[in-house]
Amino acid sequence: MNPIKNINIKKNNLLWLLGILVLTFIAYFPVFQNNFLSTWDDNRYVLENPLIKSLSFQNIINIFTQYYDGHYHPLTQLSLAIDYQIAGLEPWIFHFTNFLLHLINTALVFYFIYILFKKPVIAIITALLFGINPMQVESVAWITERKNLLFAIFFFGSLISYVKYIKLEKRKYYYISLLLFLLSVLSKVMAISLSVTIIAIDFALNRKLLSKKVIIEKIPFFLLAIIFGIFAIFAQKSTWGEELSQNYYTFFERLLFASYAFIHYILKLIIPVNLSGYYPYPDISNNSIPFQYWLYPIPVISIILAFIYSLKRSRILSFAMLFYIINIFLLLKLFEVPAGDYIMADRYSYIASVGVFILIGIGFNYIINNKQQLKKILQIILIVYVLFLCLQTFNRTIIWR
Repeated sequence: MNPIKNINIKKNNLLWLLGILVLTFIAYFPVFQNNFLSTWDDNRYVLENPLIKSLSFQNIINIFTQYYDGHYHPLTQLSLAIDYQIAGLEPWIFHFTNFLLHLINTALVFYFIYILFKKPVIAIITALLFGINPMQVESVAWITERKNLLFAIFFFGSLISYVKYIKLEKRKYYYISLLLFLLSVLSKVMAISLSVTIIAIDFALNRKLLSKKVIIEKIPFFLLAIIFGIFAIFAQKSTWGEELSQNYYTFFERLLFASYAFIHYILKLIIPVNLSGYYPYPDISNNSIPFQYWLYPIPVISIILAFIYSLKRSRILSFAMLFYIINIFLLLKLFEVPAGDYIMADRYSYIASVGVFILIGIGFNYIINNKQQLKKILQIILIVYVLFLCLQTFNRTIIWR
């Protein structure tokens, strides 16, 4: 593998990124007039949270040594505490920080894809769809989901540093990547999927996955993932007790529900309609799962087969599918965590969505480079699609008010 020494972004691509950020700002503009959702977690996380009311040394120690509301995410608590010190319980400061974090994440997604594949069109499409997609509104417009946005910043930063470590062959980037991973899991435990995501990066960059060097590199990441995974289980049990699930289903039933969620996340990311803050499990009071749920394993198996088929044909295609699978797997509720009486949640797709958007970017890039007769039509379709997404995001941001 020949390392790419120059990973700087060209000026015209930076202008594209600026345009994406401006479009994202417009789409989310109503968020600055939103209030607290005082009956839906914002009361516990902000309004009634004693840990964010002070930045004293003792309180900071408390933040890092206590579970809170079934979670351990001290950096998230600390960020909320900083907002509180700036403007008290004024909702605008919390919404401003959330939105700023999303803008930074959008830029990081662009840079990550850019330096990973050196294909500007794919990076532009991926970042654009990530920034303006209505599925992201829940993470941005809901103050409680600060943890989602904050862990993502360190998550993408860690991936970028890991790519730099491989391409520039400088050990310091490995340690930076590991440090950022630690900060990510201190923001939200779902960041543990990064320990597997970096293996997907190794594959994308054609590294020898079973070499001693590559295996040893992963040990610190997996150790941190295991430690914080254990923290998460104990934290949830500290609030919900030994029985984490609020719905008691067999593993086979959960498998059907997970298949449903796996496919619907993809569908809603591409065609974001009928979004909701709450997606309940189906009614199986008569001990009968609705027929349609039995069908969802079929497209799931088809996607897995497509992934296997792509392994020796296109590493970028394989990476995109693998990125989605890795980062949605733990959120499919196959097991008792994450707890909750809902089958899926928009916020769970925040990181995993990048895999879906890369696939769209790959398709767009292929057509404009190989199907000149379709280029103009595709550009028109993209413009209409982007306007549709922006309008949906704008309106959904108002709904979250």
